[in-house]
Amino acid sequence: MTPDRRRVYCMAITATDDRDRGRPSSWSAAVDDMTSGRTDGVRRLMLISAGNADDPQHYPDSNMTDGVHDPAQAWNALAVGGYTEKALIDPVKYPGWQPLAKAGDLAPASCTSVTWKGTRWPIKPDIVLEAGNMGRHPDHADPDCLDQLQLLSTAHNFTAARPLVTFGDTSGATALAAHLAGSLWAKYPNLTPEAVRALMVHSASWTPAMLARFTDAQGFIDREGLVRCFGYGVPDRRRLLSSADNSLTLIAQGSITPFHKGGTAIKPREMKLHSLPWPRDQLAQLLDAPVTMRVTLSYFIEPNPGARGWSTKFGYQSHGLRFMAKRAQETTQAFVKHQQGRP
Repeated sequence: MTPDRRRVYCMAITATDDRDRGRPSSWSAAVDDMTSGRTDGVRRLMLISAGNADDPQHYPDSNMTDGVHDPAQAWNALAVGGYTEKALIDPVKYPGWQPLAKAGDLAPASCTSVTWKGTRWPIKPDIVLEAGNMGRHPDHADPDCLDQLQLLSTAHNFTAARPLVTFGDTSGATALAAHLAGSLWAKYPNLTPEAVRALMVHSASWTPAMLARFTDAQGFIDREGLVRCFGYGVPDRRRLLSSADNSLTLIAQGSITPFHKGGTAIKPREMKLHSLPWPRDQLAQLLDAPVTMRVTLSYFIEPNPGARGWSTKFGYQSHGLRFMAKRAQETTQAFVKHQQGRP
C-alpha cells in the first residue's frame, strides 16, 4: 500500500437535474473541501467531467443551453469538456452519412456554461479533450454514434468478450485529461496539485473552429462565450511536458497571507513580486513581431455551499488572488505604490 503517493482523481459521474447552474452545491462543496485539504491538510487534484448533453438532434443549440452538471462547477476541480477531431466517415461503409460536428469544434456530447454568462460563477469547463463525434443521415431523424467517430478503449470484461470497445463523451475526455495530468506529475513530482492544474490550462489553446464559432462578421470575438463553451481550449501534450518547442514556462510555487485584521476591518496584507528573466537580446531581434505573455494563476479555495458567489472579495472565491503586470516604463517602486491597497 502507498497511501502517500500522489494521485490524480478522475470522476465521470455527474447529476443531470441541472438545478445548480453554476451555484455551489453540497456535492461541489465536498469536492472543494477534499481538494483544498481543509479537513486533513492534504491537497488533491481532481478531474470531473462536464457532463453530457442529451439532445444531439439540436446540436449545437442544445449544448449551449445544457449547463455543466453538478459537481463540475466546483472551483478547485479541473472540469473537462469535449471537442472532436474525428470528422472523417468511410463513404463505402456508411454511405450518405456526414459528421455532426466539424473537426476542431464542440463535441456533440459536451455541456457548457454559456447560460452562466454575466454571472460570477467559475469558468467551466476548464479545458476540452477528444470526446468523439456523431454522424447524421438525411433518412434518419436522430444522429447516431458511428464506431469510427468514437474513441477506442479496453472492455471491462476483455477476457470474456471483445477486448476493445468504443468509448467517448466527456467521460472519455476526462480519462484522457487524467492521463495527461498523471504523465505531467510523474515527470515533475515536486509540483503541487495547484501547479499541475495550472499547467494543464496553461498549455491549452483554441482551435480555428472554436474561434470561428464565437467570431462575428466584424471580427469581434465573444471571449466570454468562447471560454464558457470550450474553457481555455485543448491542452498540447508536447507543450505541457516540455518547453522544447520554443515555449518557455516559468513556474512559481509558494504561499501567501493576503489579508490581516486591522481593528474590525479586513485589509490587504501581502503581495508577491516576481521578476521575470526577460531574454532582452532575443526580444530585440524580433523587432515589431507580436509577443504574448501568458499568465496562469492557480490556487485552491475552501468550500462554501451557499449562493454568495463573488458578492464580496472575501466571499466564496476565498482569497480572491489576482495578478498585475508592470507597465513598460513603470518603475518597480511606482508599481508597488500603485498596487498597495488594491482589493
